[in-house]
Amino acid sequence: MGEIKVSNKDFETLIICAFRYALGRRTYVVEEVCDLILYCKEDLSKWMLVKIQAEIAFAIDRGEAGMRMDEKAWVMLSRDIGSYLDSREELKNEN
Repeated sequence: MGEIKVSNKDFETLIICAFRYALGRRTYVVEEVCDLILYCKEDLSKWMLVKIQAEIAFAIDRGEAGMRMDEKAWVMLSRDIGSYLDSREELKNEN
C-alpha cells in the first residue's frame, strides 16, 4: 500500500479522534495510540499536544482514564509530550 496524503489539519483530526476513542474506553488500542502520538509528535501542533495533555489530566482526575495499565500509559504519554515540548522550547531559545 502506498502513502496517503492528507493535510496537517486532517491528520490532526484523525489523531485526536483515535486518542479520544481510546481514552477511558478500556480498549486494547491504548498503547498503539500512545505510540502513534509519540511517533508523530513532530508533525502535531503545540496546541494539539497541549490539548492531549489536558484531556489526559482531566480523565485521570475524574477516574475515567481506563484500567490501571491504561492510566499508566496515558501518564507516560503526557510526560513524554511535556518533555518534548520543553525540548522544543529550549531549541527555540538557543536560536
